[in-house]
Amino acid sequence: MKRTGKLFLFASSYLPCWIIFALSGLSFNVVNGKTIPVFTNLSIMGIVLTLIAIFTIYVFRRTYKFMTQDTTAHIIIKKISNGSSEIVSYLITSLTFLSTKTFSNFFDGKFNFDMIATIIFGIVIAAIYINSNLVVINPVLLIFGFKLYMIDYTTTKNLNTIIEGILVTRGGFEPENISPDLIFQKIDEGMFALAV
Repeated sequence: MKRTGKLFLFASSYLPCWIIFALSGLSFNVVNGKTIPVFTNLSIMGIVLTLIAIFTIYVFRRTYKFMTQDTTAHIIIKKISNGSSEIVSYLITSLTFLSTKTFSNFFDGKFNFDMIATIIFGIVIAAIYINSNLVVINPVLLIFGFKLYMIDYTTTKNLNTIIEGILVTRGGFEPENISPDLIFQKIDEGMFALAV
């Protein structure tokens, strides 16, 4: 899978964090009897990241929905593991990420340690997510009915080389039901979907 695809999955998987950032930095002032929202740098950052995450989910759903037979891949799955079972790891990472900052003074226009620490921590989490198999941990896609699995597969052209990849499914697919007659469609390099 290309880094861009992994970055998209990272952005979508942390949608709840981005929403919390957007809401925690938002405040309201009453001027002449009218309530006016005040957007801090934190809320603006959260809104931008939320919009990016929503866009990536839209693109993912659209890509999955409109796959054609032109993208059919002839692969043989040797091993499959459910990434959705790792949600606890995701929750711990999310809570740790959110606890590294102080909502009251983070991104308040001043250069402070909380801001630097959180940015560095966020970059480290993104790098680990993108460079490892954590892309299969995506509770937001799970909410939309998708499941991501890590697979070891071979191609029909080269049966001796085992390649790691990702399988995307939707609906009632069970990993035990993998059979040679299933048709897979290629979404990205090393990322496949069950033909719908």
